Amino acid sequence: MELQETESATERLLEHSWEGRERRASDRELVIDAIAAALFGAVASLLVIGGSLAGLRLAMLALLIGVYALVGRVEFPVGVGYVVPTQLILMPMLLILPPAVVPAAVGAGLVIGNAVDWAFGRVPPRRVLSAVPDAWHAVGPAAVLLAAGAPRIGFDQLPLLGLAFAAGCLVDLVSSVARMRLAGVGPEVKLQLRVIGMVWAVDACLAPLGFVAGIAARQHGFAILFVLPLVLLLWLVARDRNHRIEKAHHRLKLVEQERVRLQSAVRRLGDAFAAKLELEGLLEILLHGSIEALDAAAGRLELGGAPSPLRLSVGVEGWLDELAGGSRASRAADGPVQVGQAGLWRLTVPMHIAASPRPIAGSLWLVRAGRAFEEDEVALIGELIGKAELAAAEIIAHELIREQAMTDALTGLGNRRRLTEDLTSAFRRGRDAGPSVLLLFDLDGFKNYNDTFGHLAGDELLARLGARLRRAVDGVGRAYRLGGD
Repeated sequence: MELQETESATERLLEHSWEGRERRASDRELVIDAIAAALFGAVASLLVIGGSLAGLRLAMLALLIGVYALVGRVEFPVGVGYVVPTQLILMPMLLILPPAVVPAAVGAGLVIGNAVDWAFGRVPPRRVLSAVPDAWHAVGPAAVLLAAGAPRIGFDQLPLLGLAFAAGCLVDLVSSVARMRLAGVGPEVKLQLRVIGMVWAVDACLAPLGFVAGIAARQHGFAILFVLPLVLLLWLVARDRNHRIEKAHHRLKLVEQERVRLQSAVRRLGDAFAAKLELEGLLEILLHGSIEALDAAAGRLELGGAPSPLRLSVGVEGWLDELAGGSRASRAADGPVQVGQAGLWRLTVPMHIAASPRPIAGSLWLVRAGRAFEEDEVALIGELIGKAELAAAEIIAHELIREQAMTDALTGLGNRRRLTEDLTSAFRRGRDAGPSVLLLFDLDGFKNYNDTFGHLAGDELLARLGARLRRAVDGVGRAYRLGGD
């Protein structure tokens, strides 16, 4: 159970740090790396100056540094860093070179390898600087061997070599934790220890192979090249693993985007429940839902024949400008129209609402970059618009029926039901909405007028009076007809 939790934690750390591996280093990180590099340079120089260089062969030194530069470029991502199989060449260095030279040789190998990659544009320049303090792990083994008198390492000296390996792990732990803590970029110490423990496990597996290679290279210098096939194999495995992680991370991002879109769809469903019989609310849900369903960058919806023209827009202003350029060209289309230009794709879908007294026409425009709208996506939006058209027609019909129920058919004024509703709203608002005034009018002698000139003349009189009352209160109130006159 603990192993599963550890793997889960380290995998999450790798996942969260993947995008930031190629980010630009902060000034604080650069300063910490520069200080750590300067300290390492000072320690390595003191070891070279104060230690014995007896038995140093420059050709062998150059060969080992070159092989180390190759090995140092094999990187297996783990946690926020990498596992590098350097024990394959660090052990031969400890067996063949004077211990005082080993830290400087390791630093040179790491710098050369990263400098070559930087020259080819594979790594940022910051990696060249950070390569120097990455060599701190070589100081521990060199110090242990120097303290032991720099003996010739053989099978009888394995305990001493094991102590040197442990010292290297300890120095690597202290240096890496200190750098990350000071730079403020590392994970919590407990999780970082788990990751470093995995690195130590890999080093412990490779150290015996490096020891055997060092014994062979001590007799025949070029025997060290026999580690290169294994290095090549590890490089191929590392490259494949990096590609797989990159693809998995990309798929994870897509899953996260789909998760966000699903959550948005659920929220739109809640909006649909709340919209009830509001036309504008329904159309807002249609627009937002279409953008999210097709992963569009922006959208616009217009209805030109509604009781009041409606225009809704969602998206960044630049994308909306792209919509404005293409909407006029495809406004009269009878079906979905898609236009692609310079990597931008615009989709136009017409709307037709069977409303009374006349149908309402409009269009929905969507735009996105990088890829065209697929046939199934266009069909999905067409189905969504079809359902929205039916719902909008029902809303308009309901509004018409409600308006008829609240309006006097002869004068066009509000009827008793409308007055009751408006009075209820005014009382509900109370004094916060300010004072309200209710004026009542009565037509004296209207019955005699109606009997004398006929009902048609009476109806005409009421209609004209209603129009004058409506104009008198337009913008400040509402007029009503309560009774027969």
